[in-house]
Amino acid sequence: MSSNGSHGGSDSRHIAVIGGGIIGCSAAFHLLRSGVRRVTVIDAGQPGAATTSAGAGFVSHWSAGMIPLGEEGFQLQQYGLDFYRRLHEVGAEIGYRPNGTLIMALTEDGRERFVRPVLDSPYAPPEMQDLDAVQIGQKM
Repeated sequence: MSSNGSHGGSDSRHIAVIGGGIIGCSAAFHLLRSGVRRVTVIDAGQPGAATTSAGAGFVSHWSAGMIPLGEEGFQLQQYGLDFYRRLHEVGAEIGYRPNGTLIMALTEDGRERFVRPVLDSPYAPPEMQDLDAVQIGQKM
């Protein structure tokens, strides 16, 4: 590592990533892409066979409950969305299917605490809609 903390074009370290799920494999991918030359993924079973395969695979803005989202959170979530889309576009079968996000509340207090901040966010897409129960039912 250089004195400024950056790695040159040829990083000679060997890095072990523990866990072959989506997070471990993504970490290994990004390490290799950043210039690290030797990365080993260690997992007790097959990559993606444990928690990753049991998950719903849902990725969207606000899916992590980050309200208010903030610029950094928005950029991180957008990177994730773009990353999955690119994997799909290069032919990786990951079950990618773009869809929308439905954020609901059962009470007016819940609506003000969880739905309103999303509606009022500067990162809300222009196609975002504020729907009542009947309108939600019609879209299902």
